[in-house]
Amino acid sequence: MSELLKLLLGAAFSLLATLLVALLAPFWQSKRQRNYILLSVFLLCIILTFYFSGFFSGWIAFILLALLAIYTFVAYHAATRPIFPETSVIAQLADLVREGRYTEIEKRFPKRPLYIRGIPGRIKWNLLWARKLMTQEQPRLRDAYEMYSELLSFPLFEKEENNIRLNQVLALFLLGDTNNAKSIFERTKQKIDQDKYYEILYLQSLFDERAGEFEKARQSLLSAVGEHDNVKDIQLARIYNNLGRMEKIPENITNVFHYYRKSVELAIHFKEKYLIHITYPNLIGTYLLDGDNKKAVSFLDEYSNLIDKNNIDDLLRFNNYKLEYARQTKNKILMLDTLIQGRINVLPKISATKQLVFEISELRIRWNSGCGWLEKLFLVKHFLPEYLELEFPARYLALKEIFNILRELEKTNNLGPFVNLFLQLLDFMGQSKKDIDRYVLELPDYCVDERCFWEKEKAFLRKIQKPDTPPINLIDLCESIFEHLRNIKDIQLQHGNPLSAIEADLNIADECMGVAQAIRDIAAIDYLRKNMLKHLDNACRDFEKFRQYPASNEYIVRIARYALFVGDKERAREYFDDFVRSKISIYHYAAWIQQYYKELDNEFLGCNT
Repeated sequence: MSELLKLLLGAAFSLLATLLVALLAPFWQSKRQRNYILLSVFLLCIILTFYFSGFFSGWIAFILLALLAIYTFVAYHAATRPIFPETSVIAQLADLVREGRYTEIEKRFPKRPLYIRGIPGRIKWNLLWARKLMTQEQPRLRDAYEMYSELLSFPLFEKEENNIRLNQVLALFLLGDTNNAKSIFERTKQKIDQDKYYEILYLQSLFDERAGEFEKARQSLLSAVGEHDNVKDIQLARIYNNLGRMEKIPENITNVFHYYRKSVELAIHFKEKYLIHITYPNLIGTYLLDGDNKKAVSFLDEYSNLIDKNNIDDLLRFNNYKLEYARQTKNKILMLDTLIQGRINVLPKISATKQLVFEISELRIRWNSGCGWLEKLFLVKHFLPEYLELEFPARYLALKEIFNILRELEKTNNLGPFVNLFLQLLDFMGQSKKDIDRYVLELPDYCVDERCFWEKEKAFLRKIQKPDTPPINLIDLCESIFEHLRNIKDIQLQHGNPLSAIEADLNIADECMGVAQAIRDIAAIDYLRKNMLKHLDNACRDFEKFRQYPASNEYIVRIARYALFVGDKERAREYFDDFVRSKISIYHYAAWIQQYYKELDNEFLGCNT
């Protein structure tokens, strides 16, 4: 009876001791560690109770205590960091992400390995995977944001939670949900340790830049550099890259080169392929802007030498940049050679779905350059059944590219052997609105830019009429299109994106000009010109604070062209001269923007191409 009493008293003591430890441990940052410690204390009390009750000898108690000590040590550290074999596979994933081997990642790790079971291992794995989603050539920001949100449901240390929150802020910012991102940012930044304060300054600069507060953004970045002192890390490379962009606004070309060169050096030092593919194009583009073509070619060669020929993602990104470089420099030979090299080095190594998209991309490039597009269009026509089997939205985006080319041919009665293909795609485009509506309804509210993209596509589809469709009142049709574009403006303003909201006004002006150029109805033209002038004035008023922003140079060309159309030559000349002074190559922009520039050039200069 006394032995049983001892046992009961020991058990009670174990529970009381465990509760006492729990009450006296408010300083533990996470229940991950707390749970392990509580369990260890409870097991220790049980062992001691059984030992002093005479249930086993001292040497057995010694062995049990030794095992408990080992368990406590391993468990405690397993609560803070991954353990073997988790560490090995996580290190492999980290290397693949750093090297930009996204296709290899998807093949080797389609799912998280089963043996990554611990919380720290799962956190590290998911953070790396989210980084992969955000840095691949076509980022999957929505998936990355959802992964960060899932991680926040884990038992986290405060530093872990703050780090994930900041990643979540960046994902939301890139998705276009600026106000929500800023709200989370404001709540989180107070908790960040001083040694990581440069992260806060970096994000603050992004918010300031989006709001048009460029000098504040620049000062935040300069402060972030100061916070780093002599610490060199990959975040510093991003800061230098953004500083290079900010220095373009006061046109401090010396600083632009300085910061881009620093960013390039750090990207190479850390062998971070994602940043290499950002910083080199920025540096090369700046030399082109400054008229130093020799330097641009030199850095293009240097960039080329960093490309891993066994990494398909590396090859694809560099191939795409070479096409952009060829377009900017009007180098048709380089463009055609790059297309050929892409077919040899890239096309055979990518998936069947990506091959279909690759062919569409080449078709668009060849059409815009007027070289070899007919053969490519025949090839694409041959693969029409495969395009129709693609998932939405890839199916719609690919077939729209073909449709746009066929529509241009139809306007000049040059469809030839593609008449049936055009009619088939005309029917497809008419049915696509249901797919878009269904897709948009399933989009989370934070996917702001994507929602606005599809709203613009709805406006585009409004303009497509089948031959047997009853005629629609032109003004009613225009109003239905404008409704979508005004909705985009409202959405962007609600979410803190003023520059994107300006684009909606410009798009309405563009629609007005396009329709007015195609009709002779005096009343309808008068209606369109009044609408065009209203939205042009709105755009110019809101654009003033963004006028020196390099990313908005396309808007300057558009404003000038619309002003010229409504007869405001003084405003048109003012904005056109702004673009000419920027020295930006017009060939950096889409073909229709290039056409606007040529029309302005013919009006004002006559020889400046």
